[in-house]
Amino acid sequence: MLSSSPPRLATRRQFIRGAGLLGLASTSTNAQLLLNASRFASDAHPSWFNNSISVERGPLVFSYGVGESWVKLRDRGMTADWQVFPANAWNYALSVDTDSPGKNITTTETEIGEIPFTRHHAPVQIHIQARRFNEWRAEDGVAPAVPPSPVQTNEPEETITLIPYAAAKLRITAFPQSI
Repeated sequence: MLSSSPPRLATRRQFIRGAGLLGLASTSTNAQLLLNASRFASDAHPSWFNNSISVERGPLVFSYGVGESWVKLRDRGMTADWQVFPANAWNYALSVDTDSPGKNITTTETEIGEIPFTRHHAPVQIHIQARRFNEWRAEDGVAPAVPPSPVQTNEPEETITLIPYAAAKLRITAFPQSI
């Protein structure tokens, strides 16, 4: 168990000159879902870009671990230059009910292995409903900024697994919200 304190669900709102935290009671999840849904002045720096959604649990930030396809570009003596490409879909929008954000989130915990932060053996995983958002696609091999939320997609809902940020080398951490 990562924490002896009970889990809680919260909504973070960033205001022009400070931050506020609104607590929402929930017993259906061990995750903390942070939604940014407020207005900003042009000089403010919101914590979640484009009203995107990120998932946290205690001190851990969770990411979608995108499959990796590594290509060696050249050798450099005792090291080499590599390029990594996504090996599976990465452009998801989270299906979150703003009235009950923790409703479709489940958590799985396993024993901590010898190397705890690996994509395939993460000791804690969060499973959340999401939909592919095909309009969010790589440009010149690079993922562009997260689209402004909410986004409209007719793709079927599926469950994706989020792992601790450090467990994924290629990852998506901020997601648009699907409607």
